[in-house]
Amino acid sequence: MLFRTLQLVVSVAMTLVVMTALTCSAQSIEPLTSKGNAFVNSKGQTVRLWGMNLVALYPSKQQAEQIAQDMADSQINLARPHHMMRPSRDWVWGSKIFTLNDYGTGNTRKPNTEAWDRFDYLNAKLRDKGIYLMLAGRWSRTYLPYDVDVLKTTEEDEAAWIMAMDELNKRHWKKNIDSRKLLPLVDERCAALDMEFIKYTLTHVNPYTKLSYANDPQVLTYELSNEFSADYVLICGNNLTDYFQKKLVAKWEAFAKQAGLSDICDIYKANTDEQKRVRAAFFRDLDQQYFIKVKQNMRELGFKGAITYSNLWRGDSALQMHSEHADYIEDHAYVNPRVVDSHEDFVYQKSKTILANKPYIIGEFNESEGGRVKTEGPYRSQLMLAAAAYGVHQGIDGIVWFAWQHGDRDLTAEGKAKKPGREPHIGTMVADDMMRDHLRTAGMIYRNQLVDPSSKPVTFAVGTPHVGTDYNALMRPTNIYKPGWQSVHAVGKTFDAPPPTQMVKPWMRSTPSQIVTSDTGQITKDLDAKQLRIIAPKAEAFSGDMTGNTIQGDYQHLTVGNQQGFATVILVSADHKPLNQSSNLIISRTVLDTDQKETDKLPITLKGLKKGSAKAVEFCITRPQYKAITISIGANGQLVLPDSDWHEAEIQFK
Repeated sequence: MLFRTLQLVVSVAMTLVVMTALTCSAQSIEPLTSKGNAFVNSKGQTVRLWGMNLVALYPSKQQAEQIAQDMADSQINLARPHHMMRPSRDWVWGSKIFTLNDYGTGNTRKPNTEAWDRFDYLNAKLRDKGIYLMLAGRWSRTYLPYDVDVLKTTEEDEAAWIMAMDELNKRHWKKNIDSRKLLPLVDERCAALDMEFIKYTLTHVNPYTKLSYANDPQVLTYELSNEFSADYVLICGNNLTDYFQKKLVAKWEAFAKQAGLSDICDIYKANTDEQKRVRAAFFRDLDQQYFIKVKQNMRELGFKGAITYSNLWRGDSALQMHSEHADYIEDHAYVNPRVVDSHEDFVYQKSKTILANKPYIIGEFNESEGGRVKTEGPYRSQLMLAAAAYGVHQGIDGIVWFAWQHGDRDLTAEGKAKKPGREPHIGTMVADDMMRDHLRTAGMIYRNQLVDPSSKPVTFAVGTPHVGTDYNALMRPTNIYKPGWQSVHAVGKTFDAPPPTQMVKPWMRSTPSQIVTSDTGQITKDLDAKQLRIIAPKAEAFSGDMTGNTIQGDYQHLTVGNQQGFATVILVSADHKPLNQSSNLIISRTVLDTDQKETDKLPITLKGLKKGSAKAVEFCITRPQYKAITISIGANGQLVLPDSDWHEAEIQFK
């Protein structure tokens, strides 16, 4: 009996489970380490991380317990707290707690004890469910003028700092969001404030686990600053208030002089090739020196987890710095969920940052934002399947969906969604029943590697990073392979000198055909039929347009009936056995008509399943609500599933 059916377990047994979890909390997480391009356990086995962002979340104890349970039920084993120091209450309607540090004291240095208690309890509940954490050093923090006391200088300097910070904070947030991230690189007080918070976080003992975060293997990763590089911020013309800007310019002029630049230019106006080269080196040096210093301090505090500087594609120079000094690479992606529309899908887009020798996490992932949600959103179930299948194929170590929720505005007092529905909710997946219908089955493909990794991975050598002088140039890689080959091979970058033979490789010269099959033969992206097909021993799945005919492909077990519209169907083995030997299967499905409207009818037949004397199976509907029915196995060994009234179900052979 699978865990979804444990609703039937008696309350005494549930009480014992809770008591055991409380007493064994500190032992419920297995330590992971980074090895090569993967996170591995003590046996050297790769562990893939199916994650969820938790945004500005300070739940009650009851809410925390429900959130942890719901996430674990959906195969989630990684949580990324985000915006945990964002100074705004607009996402928090229940607890009224919005930041780990207390902004009401005139500075941001005093911990908010209730916020930390809620944060600690939630993390302990996640830990009980085997869910790791991705922590961060800034979490959208805004420095306040009276943070000045973190360092003592002169009265004149302290007054100037106070006025400069006040002036900076009065700018519109769109002009502040990137500039503020630059401050610790040029101002010793802001650097001290960040290090003070990092030290507090790592040395803080969670009273519910009895472990400091530095010594808890639950904290798998730590990022210093979200979506940042000095190169990006300054090339895009961001500046600081005069007090801080003078420090930045002084650093630039000293660096340029030491580099032997005879004609020191304005930091925003490099004209000659030499000026551009030296300025790019300066931008990298700002990031690198700060990163090395903070990382060393974190190691001295005893933190053994993986550390990265920042995330999101910011050019090859920033990536090369990460390749040399970061323990893992993180990127973010909001993409067209219909991966069958083009050779250029989300994997191709992320190929800019996937390295051959570093673990890789997509730390924020979902469909496109803005106006495209209306046209692309109905097809988002395809992204769930594609992420799982291509994630394993490509060797992606973590996929972290954005987001379970923002604050508590969408949560009931019990921790459930206030208004669950079938519409896209990029930042509130707790309420997106369509995505949740496939979270578990897709998560099992990914976490249990029910498809095979690429059998013929490709290493792509970049060489020396190019020098970008504007945003477009910065975001354009020096060279890159043709779109579509990422659907054939796993591709990892290095900064080695490209061999002469690289340019004559087929993946550099031509585009694959319209029907692209992975080198394992298990994943096919059919751009003509607009279908994604997974055919593997332990999983079969389909997502795409239905043309009124039975779906194409050499499926051994899955048959989807004649119908028009769009469907996603995922069939997985729940006991790690091939589908034809498994006693426990899970299947999920979504169906749209030709007008993008969701419908509830789709004929599905399964064949070639477990052999034996069984005459019937238990069909346990788990979504939208629990219901168990018995289905007879046909004389031909086929199993005809109910064609309506379910989105996810477990199939158990009697």
